[in-house]
Amino acid sequence: MTDLFESMQEHHAERLAIMQESGVEHPAESAADDLHKFEVQAVIRQCYPDGDKAKEYFELVEKKRGHLAAQKLRDDVRAEWKKRNAEHKGAV
Repeated sequence: MTDLFESMQEHHAERLAIMQESGVEHPAESAADDLHKFEVQAVIRQCYPDGDKAKEYFELVEKKRGHLAAQKLRDDVRAEWKKRNAEHKGAV
């Protein structure tokens, strides 16, 4: 699970550099928003529907970034997962 976490940090650094170089207003906030969206998608791809794998990742996030960050990620991943399931069921 460490690989996903490390790739998230690399992605953030890259997005931040691109945004700074491009003159984006508030590049740190914009890069953090992009990172969060990317992380939600990555967690779903790599951890769902395996609840144990997702739990392990959320615990790692909590250790590294704190409870509030982990809870926001957990809530957003759950919301996106429900949205995808609803869309999938509607397409059938």
